[in-house]
Amino acid sequence: MERKTIKEFNVINYDCNAKKFVTYDIIPYLKEQYKKVKKKDRPSTFEELKEFVKNESMYQFWSRCQYEIILMDWPCKQIDEKWDVYDQIIMNLDTITNILIDNI
Repeated sequence: MERKTIKEFNVINYDCNAKKFVTYDIIPYLKEQYKKVKKKDRPSTFEELKEFVKNESMYQFWSRCQYEIILMDWPCKQIDEKWDVYDQIIMNLDTITNILIDNI
């Protein structure tokens, strides 16, 4: 039996317990949420699935401090921005949607 390789999409997150930046694979979460949707109500087109990824990501990752990091320019330190996991997802929405398709 051939095993299907699970594709990942990692975002950068901060692990406050380990006090370091870590990669976090969002695909298992999205796949689990997809499985929870009744089969007849599941997204059936790319655009519908893309909207599903966007909505589920917003619900889970948007504006929650445990998923936020601060980006700062270096060496000047004059500009900084707070990004959460959702920001990283939105900039890669098409890619993530394609990876989710491959995983479901």
